[in-house]
Amino acid sequence: MCDQWLSWQQEGCPHCGAANDIPVDISQGSHETWVDCHWCCAPIMVAITVSPLDDTLESVVLKRDDEV
Repeated sequence: MCDQWLSWQQEGCPHCGAANDIPVDISQGSHETWVDCHWCCAPIMVAITVSPLDDTLESVVLKRDDEV
């Protein structure tokens, strides 16, 4: 994975609301992954959407594990 494909996005935890730095890897295209909140340790599903036209990040959506 190249650094040009990896970025960090600060998002609020859907469980506790605390800010988390979420790694966003657009080299995989659109995908879902799981991370744990750095503050409350709850699992967070991260849905990353990448444009198929130009490989740019379109959105990052965080969901609680009970919303999936």
